[in-house]
Amino acid sequence: MKKAVDLEGDQTVVYPLDVTIPELPNFLGHLGQLVGDSPTAILKQSLLQGVSERTALLAEPRASVVPDLQASRTIVTRLIGHLNRMFPEDKPEDAMSIASLMCTEIYLLIATCLPELFTSAQEHAIHVAPTFSLGHLDTISLAASTIANLVISVSGFTVVQGFTSALDSLLISDNQMGSYWCLMTAVLMAATVLPILYCWSYITVGLILLGQDSEMVVLVSLFLNIAAVGIPAYALNEIAKRFLAHNGLSTIQKRVAALSAPLSISLNYLLVHGPPAFRAGFAGAPASSVVCHYTISILTAVCVLPAFFRFKRADSSVQSTGPAFFVGSSQLLSSGVIGRAASAEWSKHAGGLTACMLGPRSLAAQAALIVTVSCFNLVPRAIHTASTARINVLLRRGNFRKAKGAALASLAATLLVALTFSNLVLGFGPSWGRLFTSDPMVIEVIAGTMPFIVVYQAIDGVSSWTNGALISLGYSATFPIIKASSDSSIGIPLGIYLAFVLRWNLAGMWGGLVASSACALLIGLAMLVRAIYKPVGIPTTLLHSRTEAQNA
Repeated sequence: MKKAVDLEGDQTVVYPLDVTIPELPNFLGHLGQLVGDSPTAILKQSLLQGVSERTALLAEPRASVVPDLQASRTIVTRLIGHLNRMFPEDKPEDAMSIASLMCTEIYLLIATCLPELFTSAQEHAIHVAPTFSLGHLDTISLAASTIANLVISVSGFTVVQGFTSALDSLLISDNQMGSYWCLMTAVLMAATVLPILYCWSYITVGLILLGQDSEMVVLVSLFLNIAAVGIPAYALNEIAKRFLAHNGLSTIQKRVAALSAPLSISLNYLLVHGPPAFRAGFAGAPASSVVCHYTISILTAVCVLPAFFRFKRADSSVQSTGPAFFVGSSQLLSSGVIGRAASAEWSKHAGGLTACMLGPRSLAAQAALIVTVSCFNLVPRAIHTASTARINVLLRRGNFRKAKGAALASLAATLLVALTFSNLVLGFGPSWGRLFTSDPMVIEVIAGTMPFIVVYQAIDGVSSWTNGALISLGYSATFPIIKASSDSSIGIPLGIYLAFVLRWNLAGMWGGLVASSACALLIGLAMLVRAIYKPVGIPTTLLHSRTEAQNA
């Protein structure tokens, strides 16, 4: 037996020493009756709450919950709750120190960036897997896929992305007409894309004029004819993605996209290098992409159609009517289709057109380099998407100090990613090319061009951050126009000069793109600094929103 003495009185209470854990809350409760509302009661209440939480794992588990699962859930919940208490999102910005504000923004950036990166990587696997499978087939097949992917990216995917980027802005501005704008986008996209796909059948004439041999022409034509079948499904998937996100159902698209990577890898192996019964050789690579697009489209349609009719009935109850067809189509086109299509990253694909005159090995190396750049660009793109959304929300709330912290956090993350990828690529050295092909000549070309890729990737990452900052300040089309103008006036002419006059070959083409990207970045940073230190750099709507928030 042991005595416990009341700290505020002379009363002594005797308690047994062997108090069991389930009886401990009762013991503390009796102790609280003795100390009353004194400061010791606060300690008692904290101990009582802590013991109640900690004895949950030691008590008898309920029959419907597995003990290990219950323990893991409790640990994860405590960890997330601890992080949320350390980095509160709704804490006033004036009450936060610089270190606390930056840590909070870095935590929120990571939390929002990782899901976006995972989804983008899953979807990107459909376009990357054919390059790996064809690279280990033969050099001619990899070179032919470079030309075909150039045509598909510039005239196919770019147009689709242009329409869907316009759809993004329209869905944000008009919350009650989501179904109408999605249908309008599908109609206009069909009217634009289908004639482009028909023109792909005449690509052989242009390839012959460029001096390509007959085997290359046949392979490129075969690749385009098969890939054209999957473009409509790709367009429907992009529209469905926006529709689901607009109606708060983006988790459906993320779950469906999780099937992209394993399905694409499995089909590429089965149709290109698989058993003879399934092996299709070169044609298996584009066929696997087509199957993936239609599989995702069917699974998404099963989820979208019920939601589409449900939200359509909700729209009809509000009695919202959309504009006429021609008015709506002009509105859609004026929302950024032409600008987005013109400002797409077509410059690195245009290098493949010039590489046609450098031989099949340079074309094969170009395919590996484009895949390298596109894969490394996923992380800066996810950071750009997450940070832009966060900064826009903070600016609408009038939290300019938090917005500045979010911008600095995204810049630090972008620089860290660029430094990590640069060391990774340079550390691999010549072995990096062996991931794509076994031809030693192609590997040598890849190794000679890789230093330019490292510099280009670093500049491109900072350019993505600059573009996001300008978008947050209201200059949505400024940097894309600067980038497109710089590539067409500096990058491609300088690349041709370095490649053919100075005999730098493929490295010269990427050297020209590095110069144009650096020039565009300097101009973009100058405009960003000017917009920050100029009062009109912040849109008046944001200033009004902050004034209203302060008055409230």
